[in-house]
Amino acid sequence: KFNLTTRTGIELPGETTAGPRPDKFWTPIHLATAGFGQGISTTPLQVVTSFLPFANGGYWIKPKLLMDVEGADPKSTLKRVISPKTAATIRDMLVTVTEEKGGTGLRAHLPGIHVAGKTGTAQKYDRDSGYQSGKYYSSFVGFLPAERPELVIGIMVDEPGKEFYAGEVAAPVFKRVAERALPLLMNRPGQAATSFGEFAATSPTPIPVATETEGQWVMPDLKGVSMREVTICDCSPGSNVSPRWAASA
Repeated sequence: KFNLTTRTGIELPGETTAGPRPDKFWTPIHLATAGFGQGISTTPLQVVTSFLPFANGGYWIKPKLLMDVEGADPKSTLKRVISPKTAATIRDMLVTVTEEKGGTGLRAHLPGIHVAGKTGTAQKYDRDSGYQSGKYYSSFVGFLPAERPELVIGIMVDEPGKEFYAGEVAAPVFKRVAERALPLLMNRPGQAATSFGEFAATSPTPIPVATETEGQWVMPDLKGVSMREVTICDCSPGSNVSPRWAASA
């Protein structure tokens, strides 16, 4: 039901899948090991989409590459896989991963925002020799804000170095991506995402704001700001976002 063994159908060439296992495969030992992730193979995209029902009340949604917002039409790709009650229960469990003492995803937590997610530290599998000692995939998949999700983010690290546990490797990357993505989602780059709680300014380097004096926009000091941060701004006519990094209106 969660499409972990079938292609998602996203508009990308070459999507692969391990395919479903035959009935005779599902012996008691395989049922047990599949419960903690061994015995099945999935793609990162399949894993991320499998988290969608926990975030949206129980629906699996076919992923889509969005060229523009108007191109989104999720209604035709909805498939209920669990009840809203079950989705809420699992969501609350996933929040404990990033918030409660002993949670493996504490480094994915953002101040003032409930993050629901799960770490994954998986040994790599070789067809000839089986699971390989010392080679791992480290992952963290989560969504936020947990009570009203806007983003589902998946981080997959192939063969990390000395540190390989997902809580040390993938969870911090998830946090960095979320910190940058939330302000952009609100169309308010670099500002506090106040509607998401007490989430303070997210950019590691505070971005100065362009100022207007007698009809002229004054270029702010952009030392220490990346090109990517400088160029992310909606300064089009009629925009309700002030030109933060623009030299002219």
